[in-house]
Amino acid sequence: MQRSVWTVSSATAIAFGFTWFRFPEPNERIMVMTMIIGGAYQSVSDFRTRHVPRVVTYTMGSVAILGLLLADRMWSLIPIVAAAVGVVFFLLHQWREESLGFGDVLLAPVLALFVGWFDVFGVPLWLLGACLGAALASVFLRQRHVAFAPWLVASAVVTILYVGSPTYSG
Repeated sequence: MQRSVWTVSSATAIAFGFTWFRFPEPNERIMVMTMIIGGAYQSVSDFRTRHVPRVVTYTMGSVAILGLLLADRMWSLIPIVAAAVGVVFFLLHQWREESLGFGDVLLAPVLALFVGWFDVFGVPLWLLGACLGAALASVFLRQRHVAFAPWLVASAVVTILYVGSPTYSG
């Protein structure tokens, strides 16, 4: 439990630093900080216990949807792309249940909302990065099953920092 507190506290400090200097708009800062702090908690939980808490995922999703509503982006491509990501992850979960947990199925569309906030066309790049990271970890660690939430979150953070301030492509 102590590691979780330190990890989430460190993620909070990093999120504050990144968002303060990288993103000028308050709504951008809130979106990125929510994703990094919630994602850090989800990553630690998935890595240690193979469980992604739904309450944190639902909270992150609520912040993302509220942000989309307030920015008048709810009726754009962002929710459609996030729903498509959710459907693909759900079908993968149904096809091979042991390869993808349901917490990952719930977390993926929420993270797609955050990535889509900054650039809808960055979502495939984010997914590719997450899959590549998990595959490389599986090879290097010589384990058949690796926690996928840390790779989803890390790839989302890198993608958002890469695509930068919203160019709004949705």
